[in-house]
Amino acid sequence: DVVHQATMASKAHGDVVLHPDLGAAAIGLVAGVVFVGAASNAALHYGDDEGCLIHEQHEICGRLSEGGECVLSKTGQWVCA
Repeated sequence: DVVHQATMASKAHGDVVLHPDLGAAAIGLVAGVVFVGAASNAALHYGDDEGCLIHEQHEICGRLSEGGECVLSKTGQWVCA
């Protein structure tokens, strides 16, 4: 009986049957990947030295490079003095 209902549903919609929870599963997957990525980044850089420098008359603060001459800006770009 279940196979018959699925066959009838697929014929009415061009032989494609999508589970009703597919959207929620996709959103959950994306949210999980984003969460794990953010948590991994935070764990890898926990306790890193931070500092500020002046570049083109703007103060830019963030994580210092190993040599201390560059700062990782909020946009993800390394800015050096």
